[in-house]
Amino acid sequence: MINISKEVKIGLIVTGALVAAIWGINYLKGRDLFSVSKEYHVIYPQVNGLAKSNLIKLNGYKVGQVEMISFLPDNSGRILIDFTAGSSIFISEDATAVIASADFLGTKEIQIKLGTSKTPAKNGATLKGDVQLGLTESLGNQVGPVKDKLEVLLQSIDTLTRNLNATFNAQNKKHINESLESLNATLKHFDRISAALDEMSTTNNGEIKTTLDNVNSISKNLKDNNDKIDNIVDNLSAISDSLAAANLKSAIDNLNKNMSEFAIILKKINDGEGSLGALLKDDKLYANLNSSAAHLDSLLIDVKANPKHYVRFSVFGKK
Repeated sequence: MINISKEVKIGLIVTGALVAAIWGINYLKGRDLFSVSKEYHVIYPQVNGLAKSNLIKLNGYKVGQVEMISFLPDNSGRILIDFTAGSSIFISEDATAVIASADFLGTKEIQIKLGTSKTPAKNGATLKGDVQLGLTESLGNQVGPVKDKLEVLLQSIDTLTRNLNATFNAQNKKHINESLESLNATLKHFDRISAALDEMSTTNNGEIKTTLDNVNSISKNLKDNNDKIDNIVDNLSAISDSLAAANLKSAIDNLNKNMSEFAIILKKINDGEGSLGALLKDDKLYANLNSSAAHLDSLLIDVKANPKHYVRFSVFGKK
């Protein structure tokens, strides 16, 4: 049996403890000393709060961590990020390493966005970098324009307020109050009219119903006698066709001709032509006729009074 001295045992224990401590520390940092990893580089204009040991994720799964953050030696202010990922993890050569927010507290991480290439990136390759705005940055970018618009809105409101104060002076306020009082009186008037109409409709409800019933009855009668109405219309149409077919124009022309001839006769009478015209126009002839009529009348009276002076009768044929 090999005798191991106490010093050797203590040395082995201390060495094992150191190895365990180193492994534990690296494990807590996300490193696996017993696994093979690849190293990648990314250059950013700014890292948005990214820190050493922040996680590297692919499709939400942890594949590595940030190993180092440093400025490029060209004094350009750009930042170089070195991170490692498991050698079994496929990262395409056209992949993009995006700095994004891991939570609402502002913790950052790098999210790997694979490209279309099927060729894996080599160990030590430099990937494309991009920075995704976090919630705070997005809100800041949105609050700026909103703040500017709010300032313009407040200025507009202030101008409107001054204009309203200038408009509503004492005189205008008096006019507005008078207008409101007039409007109130008008509304009260309309209210009274509405009440009167409501009362009228309530009072005459029976008459309105009777009128509506009569209208319905008339419409029903019209509907029931629709055939008769059609017959009447057809008869009127036939009469109008008959009148249209009759020779009304010829009859009217004859009437006009007769009226013209009658007018000519009246004109001749008026001018004294013919016996009737002479009678109307000659006063002497009219007087003679009147005298003859008077003598004839006297003669008839005397004949009636003394018939024997004019007519004698004989039984035996003597005069």
